[in-house]
Amino acid sequence: MSTPDDFPPSVAILKMYYGCVKNLQSYLTSILAVSDNQFDSQELIRSDYDSQSYIDLLKSSYIGAKDFKLLKKFQFSDQLLDMRELLDNAQERIFRERRGKNIITSGYRLASHANDNGKKGMARMGITNYFLNTVITAFQAPEWETLLSR
Repeated sequence: MSTPDDFPPSVAILKMYYGCVKNLQSYLTSILAVSDNQFDSQELIRSDYDSQSYIDLLKSSYIGAKDFKLLKKFQFSDQLLDMRELLDNAQERIFRERRGKNIITSGYRLASHANDNGKKGMARMGITNYFLNTVITAFQAPEWETLLSR
């Protein structure tokens, strides 16, 4: 059984702000609604062939919530977008709804300067990157691509 000393300091910080904290694997298992009795949510998230870095992502990333019981369940569906398209769409939506700053829009702005419209053939127009956002870079890692594909 885990003791508080087994958890990284980030878990203690999350617990100060949120009542419940789970690792990513436990969180995803709890929110995936599996309708087919052939699979359980654990099988959709993990495979015997997963890389160690993917397993580490699932076990060492933490999610905080006031109450996990209040979160809605999500149905499994096929992957329609790759990670870059998903991030682009999320950023576009945040800017379109004028929600202000967000961790995935940091370093990005609406194109309003002369050379801000991007290059011809880019997936999105109207948003430009003016400095590196390491969160976006991290989300494009193979482990996050693997999770998205599940």
